[in-house]
Amino acid sequence: MSKKSKEIKTDKRQNVLKLYSVGTSLILIVILVVFNILFENILGNYLNFDFSISGQNSVSQKTVDYLDGLPEGTSLRIVGLFEKPESLSNSPLEYIVPLLDSYVKAGKGKVAVDYIDPEKYPSIVTELDPQGVYDLQKDTFAVSDGKKVIVIDPINCFTYDQQTYQQQGVYLPVSNTVEYTFDNALYNLTSGFSAKAYFVGGLKNDASNQLKKILSSMGFETADLQAASEFTVPADCDILFICGANIDIPEGMVNPIKNYLYNKGRLIVSTEYNSDNSSVSFANINLILNDYNINIEDTLVADYNPSYALSNDGLYSLVDVAADFATLTSAKQLKSSYARPLRALNNPSSSVVNQATLTTSSNAVTLVSKESTNTYNIGMYGTYKDDPNAPKVYVFGSTAFTSDDYISSYGYNDANVEFIRGCVRDLVGLSTENALNIESKKIDDYSIDATKATSSNATIMTVVFMVVIPLALVVTATVVYKLRKNL
Repeated sequence: MSKKSKEIKTDKRQNVLKLYSVGTSLILIVILVVFNILFENILGNYLNFDFSISGQNSVSQKTVDYLDGLPEGTSLRIVGLFEKPESLSNSPLEYIVPLLDSYVKAGKGKVAVDYIDPEKYPSIVTELDPQGVYDLQKDTFAVSDGKKVIVIDPINCFTYDQQTYQQQGVYLPVSNTVEYTFDNALYNLTSGFSAKAYFVGGLKNDASNQLKKILSSMGFETADLQAASEFTVPADCDILFICGANIDIPEGMVNPIKNYLYNKGRLIVSTEYNSDNSSVSFANINLILNDYNINIEDTLVADYNPSYALSNDGLYSLVDVAADFATLTSAKQLKSSYARPLRALNNPSSSVVNQATLTTSSNAVTLVSKESTNTYNIGMYGTYKDDPNAPKVYVFGSTAFTSDDYISSYGYNDANVEFIRGCVRDLVGLSTENALNIESKKIDDYSIDATKATSSNATIMTVVFMVVIPLALVVTATVVYKLRKNL
């Protein structure tokens, strides 16, 4: 064989080898792509595991039990009014979309999740809300049972650091309340409970947006009323809130609120002692509360008892939950800050009943008493006895139960928040079972919880990584070997 013919044969062999190498590589890539697509579409939900301690992307056992307890034939629908993004990174949806997938799985046909852009398919708005009652907007979630719709804005599925917002105007999320929010939306649709709460504003109030979210999750519709000399409490008001006021209500509001309370009204008042209201006596609010033998005092409480004080100045401290109100929270002590004491008046009316709900230690002092130690009331309850239509009033000398600053800092499952929820339930006659108290989850808590690695999960992971993937590589290698060995 000539040198030239040998070189030509060698060149042809090299070209064939190159062709086979490129071809098998392309085949391998196609196999992997197809394999990945099939796994995602067919087995994706079964191969998605959440081993984090906080369970960011999976529903809790409480949710599973609730969904299992719904009657067969229940049909709940969650519609994201937008196109489902291909990438969820650096978006609130990275905490929401995977969790909603978990709802579908846990619901076993009772919960459906869709993503439909109303700008491309306007009919979805009419389909969900034929009467145009709910003002459905793009980029929100509509949760529906076919009759009623609850709208959820993704931004409301988190609590935020209030100090960062106040100083920089930036919303820094500190906890994930996605499951809490969607659970209670579903629960409210299936429980049939509904009520309305009004918040009195215009009093240089502390913000109560987080408390409004909590009430919304309990089935309440919330609305604002502006403080004014000419004032009316709406007929559909189930609870009236005066929270974090830094100035007194106008005198013209006293009688309308009294009249509202006399007709089975419900009222929650919270205040505190701070630099903005240190000279305010709340005389008009007290005219209302005095009917229940309660008076907000014009001074500041400090508790230096080492077992109670949470700060050196004694202004942050623990308070004891009175025995008669122990069922409203699982904690025996709650947090208080910059509190005004509440005094029980010597009301001669035998029909009035009031009780302390929260008290300091016996070592507390006030700006007035100074060195004289005593026990002070930080929370009180008032009503009329032996009257089925009696008004009910809860009063707090600290805003650590109602303010955005507190609730955002400590989360929806803090004992103080649990207590205010308990007070609300008591006022409207709801049992503790009338809500799903799902724990909020700290943002970016991806610590691994080994207890979630169940035997079934471990078996699937073992099969995938120890059998399926190695077998695919062996098959590919065998095909390549057989093609090349005859060259």
